[in-house]
Amino acid sequence: MKDMNSFERESGINQIDTFRQMPDSLTSRRWMIVDDNLDILPLMRDMLSELRGAEVESYASPLKALAAVTADPDQFELVVTDFEMPFMNGLELGRRMRASAPALKIFLATGGGFFREEFTRNAGFSGLLNKPFPLGKLRDALSRAGVMANAEALMTA
Repeated sequence: MKDMNSFERESGINQIDTFRQMPDSLTSRRWMIVDDNLDILPLMRDMLSELRGAEVESYASPLKALAAVTADPDQFELVVTDFEMPFMNGLELGRRMRASAPALKIFLATGGGFFREEFTRNAGFSGLLNKPFPLGKLRDALSRAGVMANAEALMTA
C-alpha cells in the first residue's frame, strides 16, 4: 500500500489540495468538499458556491480534510464527502469528523448507488447525495438539513 506522500506525488494532489471560493458577502460560514477525483472536485466547489452564503473549501485528501476539522472543530458548518477515496472512505471520515465536531452537517456523496438514505442517516450523516446530482437536489438536501435556511437568513440580514 502506498503512503500518503507517494499518493500525493503521483497524483499531483499536493499542488491543488485546497481551493477556496469566497461568497459574495463576507461571512464566517465555511463549507467543505472532500473528493479525491480532481475532475469532480472543482465542479462540486462551483456548485456549492452557486448557493452562496459561505466560503467553500475543497480537499482532495480525506486525511487533510480531517486534520482541518480536528484543528478547529467549529470552523465548518457543512461537509460533503465522497465515499470511495484512498486511505479513508467517506463513512470513516464522517465518523471521525463527527467525533471532533458533533454539530457538523455531513453529507455522503456517492456514484455507486450502494447506500440508501436511511443507512446514511443511521450512520450519522445529514443526508445522501447520489452522483451526479443537479443543483436543485443539493439545495433541497441542504434545506432539509437546515443549512440553506441558515444561509438565506444570513443573506437577508
